Amino acid sequence: MSVQEEKLAAIADAIREKEGSTEPIPAGEFAERILALPSSSLPEGVRTITVTSSDPEMGTVSGGGVASDGMMVQVSANPGASYNFQKWMEDGITVSIDIQYEFMVQRDRELEAKFSEWQYVMGRNWWPYTLPRSAMWNNLIYGNGVFIANYYSEIFLSNDGKTWSRGSLGGNGTGGACYGNGRFVFLQNSSNNSDMFYSDDGINWETGNMPNARNWFSVTYGNGKFVAFAPDMFAAYSEDGKDWIEINVPIEANYGATYANGKFVILGWETLFFSTNGIDWEKGINPLYQSNGIAGGNGVFIIVPASGNSVYRSSNLYDWEEVPLPLSGSHSWNGNSFGSGKFILMTNSGNIFFSSDGINWIKSNLSNSIYWRKLCCGDNIAVALAEQSGAYSYNA
Repeated sequence: MSVQEEKLAAIADAIREKEGSTEPIPAGEFAERILALPSSSLPEGVRTITVTSSDPEMGTVSGGGVASDGMMVQVSANPGASYNFQKWMEDGITVSIDIQYEFMVQRDRELEAKFSEWQYVMGRNWWPYTLPRSAMWNNLIYGNGVFIANYYSEIFLSNDGKTWSRGSLGGNGTGGACYGNGRFVFLQNSSNNSDMFYSDDGINWETGNMPNARNWFSVTYGNGKFVAFAPDMFAAYSEDGKDWIEINVPIEANYGATYANGKFVILGWETLFFSTNGIDWEKGINPLYQSNGIAGGNGVFIIVPASGNSVYRSSNLYDWEEVPLPLSGSHSWNGNSFGSGKFILMTNSGNIFFSSDGINWIKSNLSNSIYWRKLCCGDNIAVALAEQSGAYSYNA
């Protein structure tokens, strides 16, 4: 009997003891009878996962209940007509912007799904603004209600995608960057300096160290850990974003890395590997020789090519479907992001496509007179950055 089966058997025993019953528990009644147990009656290592809606008229939630440590649990938000899912929150902190949030059980959880009224269609409506400077931006990331763009040590922060303030990392954040578990992490793309930078609010930054000075070009967060990638098949992982352990991975992940749908995924030259823990990897299939990033959400993954007018869609990372876009000619891609239940893609010439399922895509446009470099989705907000004149477009 596996550890998970032993824990489920212990829960069943607790139900029968509480109810004074000896009969087997039908599978269809298991969840309901678990929830009727007081938490004091649960075996050791069994947790309560509570899910609520910010406004039941705007949307409902499902999932949760009782689960044992180490189990993977998924909770789902179901927005009503004319309403939008924004994020999952816990203790006032955004923990996920995926409409289906999957996590490993380690403690009791109290999750609230935030909903809002649709005012605009994210991906379709865009407004131009100007940042205080022009730059070949290193990163554009989002976490806990804050967008952060950086150029070397210089950062710009925004809570609404329109008004930006200037700050400093304290060093060059030329490598990868991401947000996870309440912390922003910026890495260096340097073989001479192992410094990295972390912050819980995006304003006050501290300096840590990677295990070695490498070109840490990518980092992502999922399943309780940050995982960073460097050339020559090096990687490193950290649970807190400041203390790191170096490992090796099967490929050089220089064509994209993400965590989505319960999996870490890395792309190499015509290769793809995935992992649930960021340490043990399984080979999948990459449909492209060269790609320009992977994003995932709503149970599917989308890969964009380095250039072309199609994308590739998969639900299992083995079988891929080529999906043509309503776009003539071949185009170079610089954006592939997922947020608030929606994929958004961007070419460097300003073509925008958005979709919730990766099959049906709707086209929009930014200005085509400038070079668009970075795209990031937040809580029903997307931001695109261009190189020239500090221009960017905000989308609500």
